This record gives sequence, C-alpha cells and structure tokens, in this order.
Amino acid sequence: MMYANCGGDGTLYLDDDIRSRYGEMFVVVETDDGILLVPAEGEPEKDAKRVAEFLRGVRRDNRVEATE
Repeated sequence: MMYANCGGDGTLYLDDDIRSRYGEMFVVVETDDGILLVPAEGEPEKDAKRVAEFLRGVRRDNRVEATE
C-alpha cells in the first residue's frame, strides 16, 4: 500500500515510482467509498474508455471475491 499527501493548495503528491510507472496525469473517479486515480493521456475519449475498462475490471474482481 502506498500513501499520497495533499498540500494546502490541493496539490496531490505521488512518489516518483508511481509517476514513473503511470505518468503524471490522472482521471479522478469519485466512488461511494472514496476516489480512484486512473492514468490519463489527456484525450477525453481515450481516457473515458480507459476508466470504463478499469471499472469493469474492478467490478469483475469484486464479484469473484464475493463468491469465494
């Protein structure tokens, strides 16, 4: 597990390791339980597809865990 810190101006600080693996731009997805950061390319259509694919994977994983 990794933590991120938020500065007084709202800046979210991520470790260098995370930025080198996922980039420096993310889509912030609000959920009932909190937020998710999904890597973004800065192209709204591609980013929306990436978020949808990510959320489908999360839902699929949660269904598997619930049945085990």
